Amino acid sequence: MFYRENCADMAVDEADFDEAYIASSKALLITGPHFSTEQVNRTSRCVLDYAGRNDVRTILDIDYRPVLWGLTPAKPTARRALSRTKTSPRICSAFCR
Repeated sequence: MFYRENCADMAVDEADFDEAYIASSKALLITGPHFSTEQVNRTSRCVLDYAGRNDVRTILDIDYRPVLWGLTPAKPTARRALSRTKTSPRICSAFCR
């Protein structure tokens, strides 16, 4: 359960890193919520492109929490198990190549 918004990892931008940095890595881990907003979705796709061009292994931690996608309110009584019809296509289009 998250009660905060606009945390630091959701503010990452393409200007915060370069391809050489990603290329120097052995693996790249991205979590599902990093496809939930336009900015971090765009940034995540850029990083995945860098990783792909440089043979960096990619790992997806689905970390599916509806509240982070704006599908349910951040309150204790909110439903936790919701359809992934909004989230799955975005994650798969970026990660499943």
